[in-house]
Amino acid sequence: MENNGTTQFPNASEATSNAGYAISSIAMDSTTLEIAGNTSVQQYLNSTAFVTTVKAPSIEDFIEYHIGVALWKYMTLVVIILGLIGNILSFLVMKFTSMNKAASSIYLAALAIFDTGVLLVGLGRQWSRNMFTYDIRAAHEWACKIHVFFTYMFIDLSAWMLVCVTIDRVILVYLPLRAKSICTKRKTMTVICLITFFIVGVNFHWFFTVGQRNFIRLIEEIQFNCAYLEGFEEFHRTFWPWIDASVASFIPFITLFVCNILIVTQLVKAAARRKNQMNVTSSKQDDTTRSMTIMLVMISFLFLCFTSPVVLLDVVIQPDITRAPTTAEKASEKLTVAIVNLLMYLNSALNFVMYCLSGKKFRDSLRELFCKKKTAYRRQTNTQSSLVSQSETNFKTKVSRIQGSKIDVNTVSGSLDGIEGREDPTENRQKFTKI
Repeated sequence: MENNGTTQFPNASEATSNAGYAISSIAMDSTTLEIAGNTSVQQYLNSTAFVTTVKAPSIEDFIEYHIGVALWKYMTLVVIILGLIGNILSFLVMKFTSMNKAASSIYLAALAIFDTGVLLVGLGRQWSRNMFTYDIRAAHEWACKIHVFFTYMFIDLSAWMLVCVTIDRVILVYLPLRAKSICTKRKTMTVICLITFFIVGVNFHWFFTVGQRNFIRLIEEIQFNCAYLEGFEEFHRTFWPWIDASVASFIPFITLFVCNILIVTQLVKAAARRKNQMNVTSSKQDDTTRSMTIMLVMISFLFLCFTSPVVLLDVVIQPDITRAPTTAEKASEKLTVAIVNLLMYLNSALNFVMYCLSGKKFRDSLRELFCKKKTAYRRQTNTQSSLVSQSETNFKTKVSRIQGSKIDVNTVSGSLDGIEGREDPTENRQKFTKI
């Protein structure tokens, strides 16, 4: 995708023929035109050496190339810093506030970790290549293998964590009574481990399909530390692009699209029911669930918008490899690749922003993290617990009073039995009992 910046020159035969054609067009008749006293044009051409060089346009002459380089150098650093701060805050909120009560917070905490890996491993390499002309994959053969493996693994895991948390939300919306038994924290950790093993298995081939390889260019032997090994070219050119696109984009894309339609449909129906039943107001728990659902729908929508361009570029809009691209096409490709890849990496950097914009529960938990104040959700839970405890205390007090009253009845009835010269004690006991 990158040009080496060499300048192309026409060969010697093309230069001679072009020069001869230009001179012959000027001399209408070489036998009648003489130069410097009976010297014909043909003799002049034979005695004079013409050196003609035509400089082909360089890739650096195009503004698209410079914009693409500037994006890789400066915009990349902004995305990395913004993403690291946001993902660290997201992880802290999910683990150390009242949001850790929900099983879906485990998915979101894992998503923050994997997004951080995407930014540091994937985007960090692009920044060092364009800023310092240092490529970690070219440093050593095993550096290439390990770096490519972790780059693809983090990108795939980030997409699938989003799929898991969206499916978890579908279960909560459609099966609210069974959601707590289905989506437990233990089952959530099991799902994360299974998906991690699956993604590792899909990308494990990088350890034996890429590495050090020698190529012959003209008469010079050139060694590359990060190239497709012999025998795996067809796999990488024909099969792997579709496998990677399916795992990282197509399947997550379709799943998120369908799940978000189901969630939005259910939210609209719930809002319509509350509107029809004017005397029924939504509880605080319903508001919290709706806030979390809207937040997850927004980050799913962000994923769909920001990852679609790179998929279209890699799979759908495949370049024509039967012809060599022109310099102008290479400059345009430099800019296009920079834009679509930065959009993909922005997906891993803007989740925190989307949490804050769309999730009231997340904003409350963020204030709880910084201000050490309990959120409305936790205050509501504590209030309900105190009300339950107070009700239990009042109930026990009433039971004790009733038991104490029974003891007084026995005491009073016993004292009545010992009195002589009065009415029948049995009759008095019966009268007292009826009171």
